[in-house]
Amino acid sequence: IRQAGAASCTMYAAVTFSLISVKLRRFVVDLGSVLQKADKMQSSQGSFREATAESYIVVCSCICYVTSRAFVVAGLEAATSMILEEEYAWPLPKIGLAVGATLLSADPWRHLLARWRPALSTRSWIRVLTLVNVAGSALLFPATSRLLGLGGEGPLITADLVVFPACMLLTGIIKGVLLQEAVPGSSIAPTNVILVHSIVVDLIGRGLGPVLARASVASGGQEGYAIQQAALLVFAA
Repeated sequence: IRQAGAASCTMYAAVTFSLISVKLRRFVVDLGSVLQKADKMQSSQGSFREATAESYIVVCSCICYVTSRAFVVAGLEAATSMILEEEYAWPLPKIGLAVGATLLSADPWRHLLARWRPALSTRSWIRVLTLVNVAGSALLFPATSRLLGLGGEGPLITADLVVFPACMLLTGIIKGVLLQEAVPGSSIAPTNVILVHSIVVDLIGRGLGPVLARASVASGGQEGYAIQQAALLVFAA
């Protein structure tokens, strides 16, 4: 049985930060030039609008929203694998299949959202998917499983099948709102917004999420991991 020690967590974080930093540098160079051209074209066409306090609040809220969910999604895979291996003695191939199925489950949700998207406004979909996230995270708590008469690893995998797709869909919707509120020619121009989004999501959220999730499992078991995920989801809500 593997344990998540401080040394292994630190090494994982260092390697993750190094890889993402290299990718992010190339991403910023390529995407930055494109967005700067788009900002200049948009300003030259007379579509410039002034950045208001409300725009700054919405942009900052969206950044906090997607960062929290990046921690949740990144930690989901690592913590689930660790719990299935240590608490339920699953073999690695079986764990890989279960986690892979969880990741693939986002596609059917995407088709359902595309079909029913006109039924609700963007704000309503954010509320609905947030409630789905919170309800799904409740299955991570062993007490909830006992209350519902469920046992074994089923509630854990079910929670992943709910939380992961809902988080991914929410991230896409929130990112759309983020870009709509971006104001060319200001400090929240599309160039700056996407750069900050990439740093906090890809570098911080996805880099530290697995480390924190495994540390929570190592110190508090599934209960500790459930508390962490629920706290992140409630914070984003």
